[in-house]
Amino acid sequence: MKAQYVMMISMAAALVACGPGIGEDQDHGPGGHSHGEAEAESWAVTAWGQHYGLFPEVDALVVRETAGAHVHVTVLEGFQAVTEGSVTVILTNSAGSDQRFSSTTVVRPGIFNVEINPSAIGEHQLSFEIEVDGVTEVIAGGTVRVGASDHPGGIISQPHDLAQVEGDEEVSFLLEQQWRTAFATGWAAQGSLSTSVTGTAKVEPPSGGDLVLTAPVNGVVRMDEEWPYTGQRTKTGGAMLSLVPTVSTGRSLADLEASVRELEALNSAATARVNRLENLLAREAVSRREVEQARAEATGLEARLTAGKAELAAAEAGRKGRDDVTGLAIAAPFVGRVAEVLVSPGERVEAGTALLRVVRERPVWVRAALTPADAAGLGGGISGLILDTGASAASVEVPAGELRLVAIAPEVDAQSGTVEALIEVERNVDELKPGLHATAQILLPGKIEGVVLPDSAVVDDAGVPVVYVQLDGETFARRVVEVLHRQGELVLVDGVLVGERVVELGGAAIRRASLLASGSVEGHVH
Repeated sequence: MKAQYVMMISMAAALVACGPGIGEDQDHGPGGHSHGEAEAESWAVTAWGQHYGLFPEVDALVVRETAGAHVHVTVLEGFQAVTEGSVTVILTNSAGSDQRFSSTTVVRPGIFNVEINPSAIGEHQLSFEIEVDGVTEVIAGGTVRVGASDHPGGIISQPHDLAQVEGDEEVSFLLEQQWRTAFATGWAAQGSLSTSVTGTAKVEPPSGGDLVLTAPVNGVVRMDEEWPYTGQRTKTGGAMLSLVPTVSTGRSLADLEASVRELEALNSAATARVNRLENLLAREAVSRREVEQARAEATGLEARLTAGKAELAAAEAGRKGRDDVTGLAIAAPFVGRVAEVLVSPGERVEAGTALLRVVRERPVWVRAALTPADAAGLGGGISGLILDTGASAASVEVPAGELRLVAIAPEVDAQSGTVEALIEVERNVDELKPGLHATAQILLPGKIEGVVLPDSAVVDDAGVPVVYVQLDGETFARRVVEVLHRQGELVLVDGVLVGERVVELGGAAIRRASLLASGSVEGHVH
């Protein structure tokens, strides 16, 4: 009770500090403001458009007298205080005639001072025209009455019905505080979430999508252009490295080199002899048989020379590491990525040695462990998949069109008591890396109806889930809710009414402010 009493004092003091004309005896009624004909000296409006949020605090409206209006303007995207632009207050009478009162003066970030001097008594529709950085929006402000000096006017009806639910605990959180923290509000709306089952999961390459490339023969590893590296993209048939075959021979390099030189000399002599005999044959000085025999000898020597050179090149590649010898290309079998490089340039390997491991680029498989009952529920098909990797990473949401249920295990794992479901996901390894562990929420065709909020709207208050409902620009209600269902970053809750304005981001800051509240007050400075 004492804490509640201190909070009420703090809220009243904050209103007193909100500038000239904001009286201590004002009657705001439910939600912080009067909803009947206003007799208070000052009044306020809470209104939201698509781009801007407003909280004008206005003096009593008296015909042909100036009323000061301190208009708080928030850019809803990013929830930032406006630092430049213009604010126009518009009073529209029953005949449709407008009175416009404008200001481009920002007295401090987020606050414009506008002077209103109404010319006629009676009810008017109130609206605000906001222009910031070329973006103009007109926002309805409810209904007001302009009165006489002995019967001043003010707010009759707010633009939004923000009535408080009985039992709510009110908390003050000023706009200056809101602007200094990550903050956002939104309308609670009826929606639906998919029914789902949840389990632990691991991402892996598809069947046949994780392949080790091995050496087909004994040889020396050599790169053709650049040495492959982990993460390198591969293409079907693209050479990653090459293998220069080695021969099993006991001959020394000197013997092989001498043999090649001898064969080169013999081949040269044989070729010259063939040329001479062909010239003599043209003069009919030798027989054709003698010429053909010489050609056959030359052809045989040339073949022996080619074989000798190949044997020498292979031996030099294996023993000296020469790289000017044509090698056997080791090519990737599909479009993918290099996962591991298992050898080094110049390394001598035997047939069957693992050289590279490559993984297919897409799709990937998700292997999810489910309870037997949940696994049985997949028989009706799946309508989506949400993978939560924890930490600060955003959840990955995959629609049904990018999913295929590959298989459900026919037995229960003896150790974990779970059944494995295998799902193919049409994503590449940049988005879902093989080896990644996650919590998998598999969405099913059924729907659950209710009030849907962002998960960030629910605050853990000492183990109790609560949300903060906005009653006016700077007053909030702490509301205990029940979370009925979750789907990724959305929750379906019981305890919030459709059409209420809920704090979607920043509820924890309101909670901290309420816990730290004491007799001191942080008020506005106009």
